[in-house]
Amino acid sequence: MAIPLGSEKSMKIHVGQIYIENDTDYGFTHVFQRKISKALTSLVSPSSFFIQEYGEDFSIIFRMSAKRRFKRRPLHEQHFEDTEIWGPTVFRKEKDVEYTIFLPYYDKEEDSPDRLKNALTRLLDATNHVLAEFLKMDTDALMQQRDTVISDILADPKILYGPESDWARLRNMPKYTAKKHKELLEKFKKRR
Repeated sequence: MAIPLGSEKSMKIHVGQIYIENDTDYGFTHVFQRKISKALTSLVSPSSFFIQEYGEDFSIIFRMSAKRRFKRRPLHEQHFEDTEIWGPTVFRKEKDVEYTIFLPYYDKEEDSPDRLKNALTRLLDATNHVLAEFLKMDTDALMQQRDTVISDILADPKILYGPESDWARLRNMPKYTAKKHKELLEKFKKRR
């Protein structure tokens, strides 16, 4: 079953990525972000609570991130292990309600074939938790289609940066250090 296309509802759900800790990203592309956003938008309708609290024309943004260690607990209690949800941050002018979901990043999963599936499962579980518990939305369709959404996303080779991508080349470059910067400045000064 293919991921359903976005409907004409006014509320949209967007997924973006921001990784604040070095070397903790999953390598998902913008294609992944568009696909999962369309799937979530088509599977979830705004609740009366959401409309009353924010309005019909507000969108929800989920910022996906990852951490190796969780130093403090977020404001909300979680029902799943090692995933933090922060928010909401409300942008009334832009009409956005934003949550950040910090997924656990396990180095031991680095070479696991299930690494991306585990990350997507955790992301959708956390997304479901926000939508159902915090925003009082009906997420039955999302939970029924969760495995299908995950398998459809993982079946698309464009969801990940390939070994020849700019992203992969940048990750394999030597680290740019202060010492290296000083050496380059000295070379530049000698040329003048």
